[in-house]
Amino acid sequence: MIPILSSAAMQRADEATIQQFGIPGFTLMESAGRAIAQCIKQQFQPRQVNIICGKGNNGGDGLVIARNLVAQGIRTRVVFVGTPEEATPDVRQNLLLLAEIQQKDPVAPLHFWYYSGPEVLYTLPRPDVWVDAMLGTGLNSDVREPHGSIIHWLNQQPEPIVSVDVPSGLDATTGYALGVAVKARHTYVIAAYKTGLWLGDGGSFTGGMDLLEIGIPAHLIQEQALSEGGAWLPTEKWVQKMIPVRTNLDHKYRVGYLMTLAGSPEMTGAATLCTWAAERVGAGGVICATSSASQAILARKFTTAMTLALPEAPDGGLDPSGLEVVQKRLEKSRAMLVGPGLGRATSTKQFVRYWLTQYPDPMVIDADGLTALAESPNLLQKHAQGKWVLTPHWGEFKNLVGDHQLDETARFSLVRKYAQEWNCVILLKGFPGLVASPDGRVSINPTGNPAAASAGTGDVLAGCVAGLLAQGLSPFEAAVCGYFLAGKASDRYIKRNAMAGMIASDLLEELPRVLYEIQTSTT
Repeated sequence: MIPILSSAAMQRADEATIQQFGIPGFTLMESAGRAIAQCIKQQFQPRQVNIICGKGNNGGDGLVIARNLVAQGIRTRVVFVGTPEEATPDVRQNLLLLAEIQQKDPVAPLHFWYYSGPEVLYTLPRPDVWVDAMLGTGLNSDVREPHGSIIHWLNQQPEPIVSVDVPSGLDATTGYALGVAVKARHTYVIAAYKTGLWLGDGGSFTGGMDLLEIGIPAHLIQEQALSEGGAWLPTEKWVQKMIPVRTNLDHKYRVGYLMTLAGSPEMTGAATLCTWAAERVGAGGVICATSSASQAILARKFTTAMTLALPEAPDGGLDPSGLEVVQKRLEKSRAMLVGPGLGRATSTKQFVRYWLTQYPDPMVIDADGLTALAESPNLLQKHAQGKWVLTPHWGEFKNLVGDHQLDETARFSLVRKYAQEWNCVILLKGFPGLVASPDGRVSINPTGNPAAASAGTGDVLAGCVAGLLAQGLSPFEAAVCGYFLAGKASDRYIKRNAMAGMIASDLLEELPRVLYEIQTSTT
């Protein structure tokens, strides 16, 4: 997986590189600027580039970009927002280098201005591309003037904008605009992805992204990804390594059997979707335990999955006598999925809560299973023991925490906190999808799209996770891979169909194709 760092974690990695390895900050700035200049040349083949630089290190990167573009004969206009006295030492050094070029080579394709007001921008010739190098990862308060006005003006220009490391005005940790932010066509990310590029509104500002290596040792970045504020981004190659490969000696029980406790007469669709999804991601077999009324319906739907009828209670839920029925059929199941479409009858919730205290193996808890759990949250710390995967959306997460005033903008830190506190894996649905482990790791899911805003897609997701859990993946691995696959299936669907037309069962058709593409990929 690819490490992702908060602003503070990135700063620690920078400082460790300078202090432990003796690589000067000026050298890192030079590497970043040179790499970005080369990317701009390759991507846009510009004849003229306009660069707006701030007084911090982000602006220093912009000055290095300018110097490298000029060296390649590209007409470059630079506007510096600030004064040399306000700039960092490395930035001042780069200002001197640009001034030296102008003095020694009067015909160099370089023009430089200190920002003195908006008229400086108005007089600039039209470029092929704008470079935003004003505000970097250190920004942690609302954008001040004149930067705010410059950003507003820049966003109105017709030419493409590329940002250095992070679009100016975007909080590099949270992903929310601090008053106003540059809307870039492309962002050239330096050394490591920042969490704010993936969280909050980050994706609305970054455009496309390229990650550029500049000489910071990889192990320093990986160490910081494990620290508070760090995260991980699963890749197709990583998922490929996680997905089990079958051998000639495998049979359905060796591959991995799953039991689902799902469905009620009003919601047999949820049981169907999660069961089929588990089969589609490779579970060797699935048995669906459900109320006797639901079983009569599901038995006609399933052709490969088995069903298990459970006695009904007077309120229409599950009777406690069904606990023994489930126990007898669990012998060959490696994992269990509890909740999709179960209903919220009092007897059913009591059934679920008792079962959570008895089942010793890995388990996914979703939907109505989470509702039952939220009424007895003490079960989490007593029984999860690192083996449970909870799959809530934001509303269900608030119910589990018991606080309906939780700030959704803090979902990243909250999901990490409660995964550790409850000793379980939490897959928090939404954008972006987050998977947090009890050991502090957090994964940000890079796949999926708004087509998943449709009934039943959560049931498919739960089935994907449970199906992988039954095949022997750890709870964290199963949750990360299951989310990746379900999102990839949605991405694949909308390449050929209208986003609004996707229904949950469409994902079931795409999942085997997604698995094939991942397993046969050589990149």
